Amino acid sequence: MLADAEIRSLQAQMSPHFLFNVLNTVKSFIRTKPEDARQLVTHLSKWMRNNMNHSSRTLIPIRDELEMVTAYLSLSQARLGERLQVVTEIDERALDRMIPPFTIQPLVENALVHGLKSIGADRTGRIRVEVRREMEDSGGNGGRVKVTVEDNGVGMQHAAAAVREQDEHAGLALSNIEQRLRYHYGGDKALQVESRPNEGTKISFWVR
Repeated sequence: MLADAEIRSLQAQMSPHFLFNVLNTVKSFIRTKPEDARQLVTHLSKWMRNNMNHSSRTLIPIRDELEMVTAYLSLSQARLGERLQVVTEIDERALDRMIPPFTIQPLVENALVHGLKSIGADRTGRIRVEVRREMEDSGGNGGRVKVTVEDNGVGMQHAAAAVREQDEHAGLALSNIEQRLRYHYGGDKALQVESRPNEGTKISFWVR
């Protein structure tokens, strides 16, 4: 119940600012790029529908989470243009694996809003999303799915202090994700954080 309440809190904090930016972009495109404006409205509708539907579910297929992530990144790219590069590496065999909702989306949002926020004007911001199924070994172990979100932004001083160094909203998102992953899959540490100042941050987790 606490995790569900935190998800709703994250949604409430994320949506107004994000919607404001998207609607301003749509407004600017209506006259100059009407087809792009139409596509943005379609992406926004898909993002909002998934956002509402996923909040009432315990587990969803990775493909459903990625649909929302794709819509979010498409809207962000339209707003930022060439300042944002998106790279995806998706293993189709992993898309039916079940994960808690809002596990990949907040990591992508953190990478964009925090990791790339203060990046220099001479650099193109890059976000990479990878979903990969790991091979089983001879003993039948493995077969897990690894999910990674990586950016080339400002990084963190100490990866172990990732949550503490983010603002309250970002820190709540990371701790909420870790709590729900540990509940469903066990383990002492659900998120693996690798970060270097001025080089970027990579956050990974595994699901069975």
